[in-house]
Amino acid sequence: MVKAQLIELPSGTVVGETKWRLHDGWRYLWRLGRGQFLLRIRGRLSTFSPLEELKADKPFVDKELLIAEGAFKGIGVSPDGTFLQIEMQEQPDALKGDPGKLKQRLKTKAIFVEQVERDGSIVYQVRGDADFAGAAAVPMLSAGLLDLVREDSQHWGFEWKPYGGGQAVDLAGLETSCPPLAAFVSGFEFIGLGCRGDVAHSEIGAFDLEGKALWLMVLAGESNSPSMKTAAQAGRFAYSRLLSIMGSGPSSNTPETVQGQEIQVYQTSSGRPLAKILAVPPQQGGLNFDLSPDGSRLAVAEGRTIEIFNLPQPTAQEKKELQHALSAAPRPGETRIHLTGGDGDR
Repeated sequence: MVKAQLIELPSGTVVGETKWRLHDGWRYLWRLGRGQFLLRIRGRLSTFSPLEELKADKPFVDKELLIAEGAFKGIGVSPDGTFLQIEMQEQPDALKGDPGKLKQRLKTKAIFVEQVERDGSIVYQVRGDADFAGAAAVPMLSAGLLDLVREDSQHWGFEWKPYGGGQAVDLAGLETSCPPLAAFVSGFEFIGLGCRGDVAHSEIGAFDLEGKALWLMVLAGESNSPSMKTAAQAGRFAYSRLLSIMGSGPSSNTPETVQGQEIQVYQTSSGRPLAKILAVPPQQGGLNFDLSPDGSRLAVAEGRTIEIFNLPQPTAQEKKELQHALSAAPRPGETRIHLTGGDGDR
């Protein structure tokens, strides 16, 4: 059972609360655009608008979005909260023959859903689908996706691929000794995560869709269970990682081996560090921290306490860079999306 509270700032007054019976330990909450949130309880997804519904004293009343036929395998949300990647594992066909082959019959599918405003109401429309495992983890926006291309054992390239057969664009690459991860933090910028020399030295860098590498820095220690929260309209993101005393892998994230959870906030365009917090106890999944949409505050939950940190104001140069990022971002797409597991129709 989880208690959810709506808290007013700066007074700390609780203006609404509810309880959710979750039934499992998988992630259950995502922030969407236009003041909405996505809630998962078992195989049901719903949305709610706490500030809008607070006017009727029902801040947690929700509207059903979909019921999964099988289990959810992954959910991705774009930085602005308007593009959803929902990956599900279908129910297996009736067994015929060897029950040991059941796992081979499990099929994965994904749908892409977009939040739009129509006639003053917020609605969700299906933009497309995919037929391969891991579709929820592909870095995607409404207009296109980011593809990772292995050039050699130490170099990876990034490609921007508009939907509908548009011309792919080669972007700046990343030198890393381990397979990189990438995630959009705005409609124009993305973050690449890699290793420098070995997994005990992590690296993080920012890139944009014009092909520029904005900055790159090496972090001491390996980065387990990385997660990010974004304030796209402010050009900021928060990056969390578990600091482990052992090598990467399932055994790393145990109470005996995890030293703590490090949360850092950066200005995307410049790489300027804005805050660095060590959260205790650590949490995987990124549910214990978030940025305000305007990027001015960081909230961190530690045990039964929630701390609010005021962040520095952007510099004049960072404001200029933010305006460029907002104006240069690709416009939301309308093309039907279909992704396949091979080279695919992307």
